[in-house]
Amino acid sequence: MAEISKVRFVLAVPNLERSTLYYQQVLGMQLEFEAPGWSFLALGAFRLMLGECPDATPALQLGDHSWYGYITVDNAAELYAHYQPAAMACTEPASGSSGCRSAAPVGAVSGS
Repeated sequence: MAEISKVRFVLAVPNLERSTLYYQQVLGMQLEFEAPGWSFLALGAFRLMLGECPDATPALQLGDHSWYGYITVDNAAELYAHYQPAAMACTEPASGSSGCRSAAPVGAVSGS
């Protein structure tokens, strides 16, 4: 069977320029390319497409879990420690019975 080598998430953002800068400057993602209304970013094998949708309801306000994504990293504690000084608003990763650790946003980033 074919192996999946990259995963790309799509996020609707109200302000594409501001959100793109946040993902680059705060989260360390690299801009791969831009198209009208879109920014394509990467961090390792993880890919993110930001689409400008100024009227879309922010994911944190939807009230459900249909917008979640999971990413496997080799050291969740190290990634969490890296993002904390960079003002990433998230809860501390917690171990689950499945052996997985998760971090969840605790507040919306203004403009992203």
